[in-house]
Amino acid sequence: MTWLKQASHALNHSALFSFCTLLLLATPLWGQDPGNPSPADEADRDKQENRQRTSLSYGQDRNIKVHFRGRAGNLALKAADREAVGEAVTYFQKGRGYSSFDRDTQVFKWETSIPYTLNRLAAHIQKTAPTMRAEIPRRAELDFNMSINSVGYGSLNFADLNISRFRARASYGDLDIDFPTINQSIVRGKATFGLTAGDLEIYNLANLKADRIKINGGVGELSVDFGPKLLLNTEVKLDLDIGNADLTFPRGTHVVIRGTSRDLSPYGFVKNDKVWEPESYHPSSPKLEIAMKGPVGDLAISWR
Repeated sequence: MTWLKQASHALNHSALFSFCTLLLLATPLWGQDPGNPSPADEADRDKQENRQRTSLSYGQDRNIKVHFRGRAGNLALKAADREAVGEAVTYFQKGRGYSSFDRDTQVFKWETSIPYTLNRLAAHIQKTAPTMRAEIPRRAELDFNMSINSVGYGSLNFADLNISRFRARASYGDLDIDFPTINQSIVRGKATFGLTAGDLEIYNLANLKADRIKINGGVGELSVDFGPKLLLNTEVKLDLDIGNADLTFPRGTHVVIRGTSRDLSPYGFVKNDKVWEPESYHPSSPKLEIAMKGPVGDLAISWR
């Protein structure tokens, strides 16, 4: 019976060894979370999906210079959940380009391109051009400069972000720009918005706290909502060509509109020499002066 016990003992050791081997193979390496792939695995996946990640950050100086330019692109920008750090992810689709962030100068660049095409429809650009989702470090102060020829879809939400300079221009496309929170920085120079052809929507513009603003609506649809309250005296040059324009002013604001041949009396304005002013406004209201050109199309004004 001795040889039988020895054989049984050896068999038990063999089974135990096999079980431990299977357990080790099924267990992730020390420090590796199966739900969080390693940097190498993530880099491989980014390469397979034609995707680039760019880390963003600021130090004691919260100013970040943002330069977006190129032939075509799609863009969704907002504040990150945390201060000091953020990330931009670009899916190049059928296009090409790059994004970069210089930590020393705190300059964030994004350049895009697609093969030459006469098709500038937003739907085509959305499916072919590089698409970036940028989460800017919360509370950063932005020197923002965007110049893109064709924007399939652009959503710029500056909630919890501050702005020291602002220029946003595109030739074609669909662009939504929102300033949900009050800017804590002083805007240097003139804030400019431009879209040659397409749909341009601007929300809570008064929260930008820019005293000089230029808006070129081009051909298409333009909607400008100044938000709940005007915070300082503001001069706006509004250049509209062909299309429809929808303007929304805070109720009680002292608005002065000049340069238009339209009859603004249906919207609560009265003609005073060569300018239109509200029938009534709050005496302590900052003044919103608008030099208007155009549009050849419908004009609607509302108060809120």
